[in-house]
Amino acid sequence: MHARSVNFGVMLILGGGLYSWPWVSAHLDCMGSALYIIPFWVAGILAGIEAAYLRRYAFMSQYLANAGRLVRLLRPGVLLLAWHSIKGLFLALLLMVGLLTLDSLQRQLLLADLLLLPVLLFGISRLLHGEIRDRLHPPLVRHWTQWGNALLLWIALMWVTSFTAQMNYTGLPWQEVVRFGAAEVIVGCDALAFLARIEAISAALALWAAQNLFSGLERPDQLLMAWTLFIASFGVSFLVAWIYSRVLIGAWAQPWRLRSSMGANH
Repeated sequence: MHARSVNFGVMLILGGGLYSWPWVSAHLDCMGSALYIIPFWVAGILAGIEAAYLRRYAFMSQYLANAGRLVRLLRPGVLLLAWHSIKGLFLALLLMVGLLTLDSLQRQLLLADLLLLPVLLFGISRLLHGEIRDRLHPPLVRHWTQWGNALLLWIALMWVTSFTAQMNYTGLPWQEVVRFGAAEVIVGCDALAFLARIEAISAALALWAAQNLFSGLERPDQLLMAWTLFIASFGVSFLVAWIYSRVLIGAWAQPWRLRSSMGANH
């Protein structure tokens, strides 16, 4: 129970930090921003490595002989850690940049999700009780909770967006939309500001595509661009919800336990 309380407290701290990021980022230079992002990067790494261990454990258990050379080669080590560190940094930056384009109501959904995720974690754990091997039960529950939470959060974000007042880009050429989007970004670190402008421009163009998709666009190139941006916006918003869920799950992840099981069985 004590360990769960600690995990829950860490998750609340991570969630609060992500919620505060849009305000904090305007006052931090690049060094301050880097230090601020590190906890979310580490949490994402822990969740990613645990999921990787889970997949590798299943492969090794089902297909490989215990005494074979492939088992030794595939046993998680430095390369896996390095890969997930690089991948985790990219995902952390994508999340932090994506949060800068969310409005206040969408960020409040992120806070509400801090209560939803533990409920999902407990519910899925109860549902799978007795269905999965004991050593694999906790990491698999966390993995499925991450995906379930990401899906529910994404649906909620899309639903809120449909009822939120948005900038009206109807009838404007996409070049004007780019200028509007780039002007809205205020970030203290120049490198992050550059990435945030790209994200803001993408969000503005996606909104422009949604508003003009079925009216006012007659040229084939404009319609193609509108459809592409309209569909891409759904993918980007889901990716932000998925990375956010991954960071929160990182507060609960314990990849070292699964790695010990792999060593003990192979």
